[in-house]
Amino acid sequence: MKKNYILFVICFIVTFVQSCKKDVDKSKDYERLSETNIVSNKKVNVKLLAVNDSEVFGSAIFKEEGNKVTMIALINNLKATNYKMLIINDDNCSNLVENESLHWNPTNEKHGLWGDESGYHKGDIGYLKTDDLLKNGTLSFSTNEWCIDCDDDTKNILGKGLIIIEERSDSISDKKDNVILSCGQIKKEN
Repeated sequence: MKKNYILFVICFIVTFVQSCKKDVDKSKDYERLSETNIVSNKKVNVKLLAVNDSEVFGSAIFKEEGNKVTMIALINNLKATNYKMLIINDDNCSNLVENESLHWNPTNEKHGLWGDESGYHKGDIGYLKTDDLLKNGTLSFSTNEWCIDCDDDTKNILGKGLIIIEERSDSISDKKDNVILSCGQIKKEN
């Protein structure tokens, strides 16, 4: 029994150290992205604040280099569940209600996973990779289908909002009841 306990403690410590190392690696990526090209007008820092009585908060950096926008997000106070990040039509984070018209879909595509040949919303970024032990989540994403402060309304993300939702499924009908937990504005810094 004592051997099993010691083995369990050793496994726990190794797992904890590995998860911390992964988190540090993501933090280094985040710092690298935020420190490079500081003078560029093609970088936006987004502060995500908790909404709807949640405690979920974080930040994201969008940076455009060439014709590609890269986003790195770090989100805090997550539980073990499904969290999704979306760009929404405007940057008004007050009185949010999750619905289809909220999603940024400038090309009027149907819902689908990013890159799906049958269609997808450009604002439907994807699911956060969560760490249950540290209660945080990360998401890295790059695309040439976005731009920062350009003249193409089907690509320009400036003036939009960024939200984190928790997807909750009704196990009987498989209907989703999404709750918005965090919101931020994609806007130029003053």
